[in-house]
Amino acid sequence: MNIRFLGVNKVHFGLLILLALFLLSTFLWKPQTPPEQRVNAVMMFPTVISTVPVTISLPTVTVGVGQTPTGAPTLPVGQTPTLAPTAYVGQTVTAEVPHIYEEPSEEVRRANFGSWNYKAGRMNDGSILATIGYDSRTLQALETYAIDNRLLANQLASLGRRAEAYVTFRTYMAPDQFRVWVNSIGAHVNYTELRFVAIDGVKGFIGIDGVENDPLPQTLLEREIEFATSHGHLQTLPGVYFAYITVDAIRLPQIAADPLVYLADVTPEAVRQDLAAAGVQGAEQASVVLFPPSPFWKMENDFGLENFEE
Repeated sequence: MNIRFLGVNKVHFGLLILLALFLLSTFLWKPQTPPEQRVNAVMMFPTVISTVPVTISLPTVTVGVGQTPTGAPTLPVGQTPTLAPTAYVGQTVTAEVPHIYEEPSEEVRRANFGSWNYKAGRMNDGSILATIGYDSRTLQALETYAIDNRLLANQLASLGRRAEAYVTFRTYMAPDQFRVWVNSIGAHVNYTELRFVAIDGVKGFIGIDGVENDPLPQTLLEREIEFATSHGHLQTLPGVYFAYITVDAIRLPQIAADPLVYLADVTPEAVRQDLAAAGVQGAEQASVVLFPPSPFWKMENDFGLENFEE
């Protein structure tokens, strides 16, 4: 079952915290910033998004609305690398999952773009693994990151192929409304998360894998709802708040500007472009892990969803 509660299994979470801290200490870039300047991150694992709070260091960056952030990546004009199939969260393929349990044998590139940064390394099998961190410590920092992604969406529109995006909505969306939205942009949904609230008030989520021509399979959703209800977990189902999609790149600016969407995160695609521009072999097939895949938990619990109304 793909039902997850937030922060209830302390033993399991403790082990994940140790794993996450090890990975971040050995792999993800850490600039010299004071201890108080930390950003909560969430590690993405195959078929499960963990809600373990860990920390990575990021510099403080302030960018006004409508301004171009200093250091924003500029993608090579006309460069259209072909992205080979790669397994990500929500997909059924697991053999090619990013090697997050293994330290890269060689660092190939790191870059800082202000509101976000990444580090890439080559694994023992020759593949590339990149990890992305972004600043979500404050509402202003998160807004800066969202603005940067809108700029990136405009740049990536000329890729001439399908591209991936991690879409976080401003608030919950009813399942039928979500299906209509997906069909309107011609997207394929790899994975969707819906918020549910348990009888005791604890928040959790239901994760649903997409299938061909069905962005949110009703039979799978009903099965998960029935399971949660029968075990006394589910009281309300506010709706969809996050989706990992694949869509024609030319649609990215439209998605980023959609009033229903707060963040269309396209930094994984930008990382592959940056690696390719730097001449890194295997850049187009790089596995990219985003920390966290969605900032909705912070939007919902730390900042309040009323601050994200259009």
